[in-house]
Amino acid sequence: MSFFDRFKRTKTEPDEPRELTANDLEELLNRTGLKRTLQVTGSAPRVLWRNFTNGIVWGMGYFLGLTVGVALLLWMMRSFVDFPLIGEYAEKLIEIIDNYNPVSS
Repeated sequence: MSFFDRFKRTKTEPDEPRELTANDLEELLNRTGLKRTLQVTGSAPRVLWRNFTNGIVWGMGYFLGLTVGVALLLWMMRSFVDFPLIGEYAEKLIEIIDNYNPVSS
């Protein structure tokens, strides 16, 4: 019986809890590819630290990109004020954004 065969549900009653053996853990590491990843990177803390820093950098890039995108959108909307139909809505939206005050006293 392989490690994953234990988790197949053939009956409605729950299985008894079993302890994992070293062979079960090694098989799981091999099947998920985590063993190869740890061999290449050297250690689990290094993998965690790299993933953490990658997440921080990704978040900062997302924030900066969104900020630039919204700024470009607003800049383009200001040029739409001269168009007949779109201009009225763009002017109202720009006025709402300019008068927005998040701190209410």
